[in-house]
Amino acid sequence: MGNDVIIDKLGGVVVLYEPDERVISHIESYLERLHTIIIIDNSRHEYTVIKDYFSSKKNVKYIFNNDNIGIGAALNRGGELASNAGCTWLLTMDQDSYFDPIQIGNYVEWLSSGSADNMAIAGVSFEDNRGEPPSGDIEVRAVSKVITSGSMVNLNYWKALKGFEEKLFIDEVDHEYCYRAITNGYQVCKLLNVSMHHQMGRSVVAGYFGVFAKQPRMIHSPLRIYYMVRNYLYTRNKYRMDLPDEFEERDSEIKTIIKNNLFFSGKFLPTLKMAVRGYLDYRKGIFGKYS
Repeated sequence: MGNDVIIDKLGGVVVLYEPDERVISHIESYLERLHTIIIIDNSRHEYTVIKDYFSSKKNVKYIFNNDNIGIGAALNRGGELASNAGCTWLLTMDQDSYFDPIQIGNYVEWLSSGSADNMAIAGVSFEDNRGEPPSGDIEVRAVSKVITSGSMVNLNYWKALKGFEEKLFIDEVDHEYCYRAITNGYQVCKLLNVSMHHQMGRSVVAGYFGVFAKQPRMIHSPLRIYYMVRNYLYTRNKYRMDLPDEFEERDSEIKTIIKNNLFFSGKFLPTLKMAVRGYLDYRKGIFGKYS
């Protein structure tokens, strides 16, 4: 399946933040499948090795912002440029994600078949990073949300939905877009047997008092906890009446995230401070980049 399928109207955007040179091979894993790709660099300084490498690629546009403008704004910039280039679909990626050749081939072939024409956004699996080829037909399931990285965004619906919510800056940008799509009558789906390699974050094996309930736990910086708390509360308040089952499950998830980071990050007080600040800023209606 799909090893040499290219869609003329498929664009891409990858958002960088303080990357290393591995991002070059990551982008190369899907670059040849795209009509055009926009690299949005939100780093504090320009990575000339990365910029120079892609300068010879005719279908690549590199934009250095000299500041972190956030995920939502970067994705919208990529969507705008891809749409202006005549693209009708946008592959959204982060710097840590990449595809095995057969996986991106199958993904693009599925898209070219027209199967996604009524969908606002489609995502892939990332739990299994072995990159094994799917057997048989692509399995598609309607879901409530997909993550930004590895998703195909229908740019016609993106325009109708007025793009990604920029005031969230980071965290919940992808989820909020999916919920908004669903509540406006569009579909969100996930391809169960197409996967990509994706790094979720830093995980530590820890237990209470170093012994009890010892297991892998995802750890984030206190600043990231701020965005998680603030933006989750915003998203929950906006969509919980339309998607009650979704937020009943996610309430439990966010509590676990906060608990793990309070007790296992080694930064109890800074984490607590930023979680409280996230709650207070949500109540005050303060959004955008943390200041």
